[in-house]
Amino acid sequence: MKRILLSVLFVTVTTISLLSQVPVQITTTFDQDCNSYYNIPQTIIGNKVFFKVNYDELWVSDGTSGGSMLLKDFNMSNWSIGNFIAFNNELFFTAQLNGNGTNLELWKSDGTVGGTQQVAVLGHDCNNYFDIVVANINSKIFFKVNYDQLWVSDGTTGGTQLLKEIDRSSFAIGDFIAFNTTSLLTGQLNGNGANLELWKSDGSVGGTQQVAVIGHDCNNYFDFTFANVNNKVFFKVNYDILWVSDGTTGGTQMLKDFNMSTYPISNYIVLNNEFLFTAQLNGNGTNLELWKSDGTVAGTQQVKVIGQVATSYSTIPYVIVNNKVFLKINYDELWVSDGTSGGSMLLKDFNMSNWSIGNFIAFNNELFFTAQLNGNGTNLELWKSDGTVGGTQQVAVLGHDCNNYFNIVVANINSKIFFKVNYDHLWVSDGTTGGTQLLKDFNMSTYSIGNFIDFNNTLLLTGQLNGNGANLELWKSDGTVGGTQLVKVIGQVSTNYTTIPYAIVNNNVLLKINYDVLWKCDGTTAGTQQLKDFNMSNWSIGNFITLGNTLLLTAQENGNGTAVDLWALVIPTLISDITEPVTFSIYPVPATDYLNISLTETIVEASYYIFNLEGKIIQEGVFDESRRIQLSSNMPQGCYFIGIRNNYFSDVKKFLIVK
Repeated sequence: MKRILLSVLFVTVTTISLLSQVPVQITTTFDQDCNSYYNIPQTIIGNKVFFKVNYDELWVSDGTSGGSMLLKDFNMSNWSIGNFIAFNNELFFTAQLNGNGTNLELWKSDGTVGGTQQVAVLGHDCNNYFDIVVANINSKIFFKVNYDQLWVSDGTTGGTQLLKEIDRSSFAIGDFIAFNTTSLLTGQLNGNGANLELWKSDGSVGGTQQVAVIGHDCNNYFDFTFANVNNKVFFKVNYDILWVSDGTTGGTQMLKDFNMSTYPISNYIVLNNEFLFTAQLNGNGTNLELWKSDGTVAGTQQVKVIGQVATSYSTIPYVIVNNKVFLKINYDELWVSDGTSGGSMLLKDFNMSNWSIGNFIAFNNELFFTAQLNGNGTNLELWKSDGTVGGTQQVAVLGHDCNNYFNIVVANINSKIFFKVNYDHLWVSDGTTGGTQLLKDFNMSTYSIGNFIDFNNTLLLTGQLNGNGANLELWKSDGTVGGTQLVKVIGQVSTNYTTIPYAIVNNNVLLKINYDVLWKCDGTTAGTQQLKDFNMSNWSIGNFITLGNTLLLTAQENGNGTAVDLWALVIPTLISDITEPVTFSIYPVPATDYLNISLTETIVEASYYIFNLEGKIIQEGVFDESRRIQLSSNMPQGCYFIGIRNNYFSDVKKFLIVK
């Protein structure tokens, strides 16, 4: 067995405005072999992150070395800890103690060893069946076991029980739907042939009841697509039959059998408290139709015949903007609907042979998208629409050779749309022709503009100027040509390595470069720097987990074999918008039981914070004209930081306590 290292990176601060960082490593040793296992399944509950390591070990961390520990080693040979469920401020999950055969068990943890306990033995043969389908409804966990058993738990052993065994031969319990404090689900009683049934449960055995027999031949068809509109659940059965339920037997009925041979009911659209969908009446060729329903047979009506579409073209890209739904039909037609026949129409047929209308962007109560007018060569165009024919207009011709390049990367930042064209052109638009322009042509041969990061109303992005080799660069833009500037040359990276995993913590962007190098950026050149090169040969920095002012990540030090490491990067909460530093000094250094503060400015009162190497504030208060701070008696010998601030200044100093 190899070692697992839990390491903590701390961010020291020389001045708060500049955020100068010096990593300090604190190490605790554990035993695990985790070759190439770096993305750890995890969930955050309260101020703790739970994660599983090597499939069968439960760990917890609060971002500190002392608060990071192994909670339970289940020692399973062919099993895994199942899905993590946050419930009542605790972690719930399925697992199996080694030697317990194939019994599935429900466990919970409050983040302590003593509080990691078995809730119930589910007791069924569930070999390798560890991720359960779960729904949290009305303060109860509903879950299915072995496909056909419905269980419930309130988080206690006594409140965990089997509600219903469907005892299917070839069927499974389907989706769980939260509906009016009740769980709706599909199932099939053994011996009921291939009849689909709708069930409901309030979490009690007596309240687990059949609602209706759907009655269609639905062998193995148990998960259904649904929409909850006006306290009614709409769902389709066998792809082409529309049903509705209000949770009662009398209120559950078939609305329409479309009797389609090659087409399914598709696109569940909730618009203005109405249910819209696409379908096709049998015998209507390949004509796509827009329908709506109020949950009654009479109120299930055709809105519009859209027209000929490609067979199996069922899922229609759409977006709702300003109480209208815009739809892309046959890749090159733009349609709109307000839910009425008169308000449903073709806005523009772009008549493209090898192109498609690009991504739909909701911006300023209008729809923006890319397209190409037939005969326009390979020019990409930016268009907008207010939902009228006259208001569907070309905004700008982007003008680059973009054959088949229609889905653009987009970011809406500070009332502007940033997008990239042809991988290496950065554009911006404020929605007008005059306000749409090229900001930067990076002219890259093998590279692409990477991340679009919204950072303090500024666009951060990765790019590479032509001729810069394989050097990755970090850029920023405020939406003007002059404000599109190089922040920092990151350095050599692999070709085509453009999309950088990142996280934002306390006004800093943390980036993973070349899989194994950690960088940070505060939007300035001076504040953009490499924090740690893990120098891994066959590994990658794993999860970025934000926990308060701490970034947790998994990594592996070079030469550490197959040991997985948990690292923490702490960025103190002292960082603020105050940019005026103050000159101060502290004495005696080293300190024993008190500190004196010497300020050059005449300041009557200010706050102070003392924090340790893990970034945890361990003493705080206000000092007056005496400038004397009595240190807490429980502060052990070691290195600390003191920060002072008021409404006009802030600064940090390092000091040593010797006892």
